[in-house]
Amino acid sequence: DALTSKISVMIHDVIPLDFPQYQRAGTVEVFRSKLEMVQKYADLVIYNSRDTQLRSEAHFANYGDVPRGVVAHLGVDIPEIDASFSLPQQPYFVSVSTIEPRKNHALLLDLWQQLGPNAPELHICGGRGWNNDVTFQRLDALPRDSKVVERSDLTDPQLAALVQGACGTLYPSFAEGFGLPMVESAALGIPILCNDLEVLREILGDIPFYSDVSDSYVWLNRVKEMAKAAGIT
Repeated sequence: DALTSKISVMIHDVIPLDFPQYQRAGTVEVFRSKLEMVQKYADLVIYNSRDTQLRSEAHFANYGDVPRGVVAHLGVDIPEIDASFSLPQQPYFVSVSTIEPRKNHALLLDLWQQLGPNAPELHICGGRGWNNDVTFQRLDALPRDSKVVERSDLTDPQLAALVQGACGTLYPSFAEGFGLPMVESAALGIPILCNDLEVLREILGDIPFYSDVSDSYVWLNRVKEMAKAAGIT
């Protein structure tokens, strides 16, 4: 269908409209205008998930007719692994994403503060984003011997090696359009703990542990259980 349509558009998410509180200043209206153009001119809209389709079509209905749409989940290749990459010498967890408010790194920092000095390492992998000064300040204030490590300089193969060697991957995001890093973790066979989002259940099924991020106590206990399952006492 996409090949025979005059104009086909891929929509990854409508997070700027559904969660404007997490966006950069001035970006919400720009996104809204782009979506209106899609509604007006697209012959076919391709969505990466059923969740994205439902959310997008709810907005299209506000502008007029809803364009024809299809869902096509993203394909994921097994990431290339850098076998020469030096892994941490102690057990660790990994979180992969831009450090922005929607990704909810604050919860992970809270959990590791509660876990204390005997916690496994937490490697926060990704560049710093926007509107997240409090979290940036917490990261900057970490002592040199902290169990929380911020990493933004890894190549994709190095990052894949780090994920592959982890006890688990943690994703407390408030909203996702697809959740590609989680799918990559699943492809590597690494345990996943994530927020209980409809889109993640659609894409990942029963692979992850789902825990609502509103309950930090459940997250804390789940991290402890994952660490224990990996042999960390």
